[in-house]
Amino acid sequence: ISGAPNLVEGRELFGPQGIAVDTSATPPILYVADTFNNRVLAWRDAKAANGSPADLVIGQRDRVSTTPLGPGTSTTVGLSSPAGLAVDRNGNLYVVDAGNNRILRFGRPFNQTGDIIQPDFVIGQTSLNWPAANANDPNGNPTASTIATIVGNAIQRVEVTFDSQGNLWFADAGNGRILRYPAASLAPGSPNGPAADRVIGQPDFV
Repeated sequence: ISGAPNLVEGRELFGPQGIAVDTSATPPILYVADTFNNRVLAWRDAKAANGSPADLVIGQRDRVSTTPLGPGTSTTVGLSSPAGLAVDRNGNLYVVDAGNNRILRFGRPFNQTGDIIQPDFVIGQTSLNWPAANANDPNGNPTASTIATIVGNAIQRVEVTFDSQGNLWFADAGNGRILRYPAASLAPGSPNGPAADRVIGQPDFV
């Protein structure tokens, strides 16, 4: 079941590249991007004892599976090399699904039930179930609505964070730029694939 060399039982990490704390919850929730196990692990209490197993697994169906998932696999909403993490003021988790060139939002993961935690919003692609997840989809050219977290076969190191106004900032490493997504475009009911409204590191979005 596991494609990783480490023992997998729901408490270990393989190349983690992101961490976030949800301070809107009591106690605060800890999220860790277990990058090379293709999942995010969550602890309901950020002060959990050393060696405690995770309370929730995001991006896989169970605690022992680690194969890359996403578009083109049996689980289109699964994760492949998740990296940067951020939590908004409402407790929603944003995951840079770097292996799939997209950012997924998981609405209050601990409030969900079912065999896999479901995202409700995607940035960088136009659909959660798009059959492919190419960089700068659909034609390979950067726009205000595209991102590139893979260059060739190399997954880029990426970061994501929120400012005090609720705008989302993303280091779009594959395109050599930083993008800002306005808070209004992230509101409930907003369409997938929002456009950024500010770019740093390039003269324009193209």
